[in-house]
Amino acid sequence: MRSSYLGLAIALFSTLSLCDNPSPEAKLTKPTLYPAGTDIFEPTTGLKDGLMANLHPMSGSKDRWGPGWIPKACAAPNSHKDPIRLEDTEVWNFHYDDCPQPWTVCYNKKSGYHIETVFDLFGRIPVKSRAYVRTLMILPRETGQATGYAYTSNQDIVIYGNDIDNLMIYLHEVGHALDLGGAYSDHGSWLSTSDDWLKNYNLDAKVVDGYAQTNQFENVAQNHIVDSYDVNVPGGFGMLNGGWQQIYHQYATLDRKQKKAGNRLVPGPGDVCGKRVPNDETIPFPSKWTSRMMRRRAVVGEKPNVDLASGLERIPPVEFDTRQFCARYQAAHKH
Repeated sequence: MRSSYLGLAIALFSTLSLCDNPSPEAKLTKPTLYPAGTDIFEPTTGLKDGLMANLHPMSGSKDRWGPGWIPKACAAPNSHKDPIRLEDTEVWNFHYDDCPQPWTVCYNKKSGYHIETVFDLFGRIPVKSRAYVRTLMILPRETGQATGYAYTSNQDIVIYGNDIDNLMIYLHEVGHALDLGGAYSDHGSWLSTSDDWLKNYNLDAKVVDGYAQTNQFENVAQNHIVDSYDVNVPGGFGMLNGGWQQIYHQYATLDRKQKKAGNRLVPGPGDVCGKRVPNDETIPFPSKWTSRMMRRRAVVGEKPNVDLASGLERIPPVEFDTRQFCARYQAAHKH
């Protein structure tokens, strides 16, 4: 279900008359820098290799929660078409050396991922960006779905499927968490709906790819990948794609915003989180699963402490949901 806050913001924004794209939900009509059918997630674009080579994994450790407890958002991921067996779900703490507060990860053993891969990829996200993620959920691909997909809801990142072993998926979804979580705003609004973004969007001839054409929310998230490449890979995006000038004002605007917000896309020596989105509410496993655990004589562990670590500033949580945009893009790109 769409967040009421997101719906209200879109309704208000739609009353404005800004250039040729009055609503952030509207499909973008500019042509694409990469050919139709080639999104920047694809290994053939070269972005993945450069990012993997230059965004290094953060060291740390991980441990599992005791049985019987789960973050509330992980108990019922209601966009999934198939029944998800919670008894296949493990809850992990990811402890990274750049933050005193672990991240909570709900990991379904049927997802096709290995937990070590998830730990590695998520740890490559610079900590000043990672701080805007609340919970990470790794779930199985849906029946009949040719590929996996992902979305961000209330600063939780949800990834479906066994073939999205791709750092750029994480960067894209963190881009939503930063944009819609208010990281780039002086007044709590979103970059994707700002006059500054739209003015610079209209100075460019193209958008980066077909996914960016979905709407301005997805366009900003795709430019989060482009700018991450530009600021972290020697030579930048211009060395990778000779048409960089055709989308320059978009990723340069994002770069200006991320630098003003504390250089969120570049890991710096000694960087620490400093602040975090507060963790989700911890609840007992739903009764039918708890009863099964009891029948198997599983011991319900002590309730995990998910309070923010001492000294961390609280990032105000924001309600939003990007899954309807993902569904729209999938429908338009069925094979």
